Amino acid sequence: MPPQLDAWLEVTAADATSNGWLVNWRGERVSDVGSSWDSMLEALGLPMEREHKSYLLRRSMATILRNWHHKGGGTKVDGWELEAQLGHRRRSQTEVYALASPSANDTVQTALQEVLAQLERLAPSAFHRSNTGGAMRTDCLKLAA
Repeated sequence: MPPQLDAWLEVTAADATSNGWLVNWRGERVSDVGSSWDSMLEALGLPMEREHKSYLLRRSMATILRNWHHKGGGTKVDGWELEAQLGHRRRSQTEVYALASPSANDTVQTALQEVLAQLERLAPSAFHRSNTGGAMRTDCLKLAA
């Protein structure tokens, strides 16, 4: 688990107003991320097209991870590991019984840590829940380019 998410989970567990929900609205769980995302887009006056849905974050990170090594990042991500991490690989019957080691996705986890560290360097405090945006450096966009 990335340290940034681990820190959010710790804060959430200690925050009585969250009722233990990482994603919450005033202490109540968000039951439908899709409609919450749509409400946010509407309130911000942003396009409601398919490309602006919440899965864009997952797709963008997968693309960054796949291309990380070629864009000057460190670890080269194994394609099979990325596919498995995203849940797109059908498990064989053998895999159901012979579970992989937690280190089986090492290249994905290592590259993910490198990307998140780079984001933190470009936008200090971006992963702190108390940070609500402010002045974010446009250098972060270079990661996806």
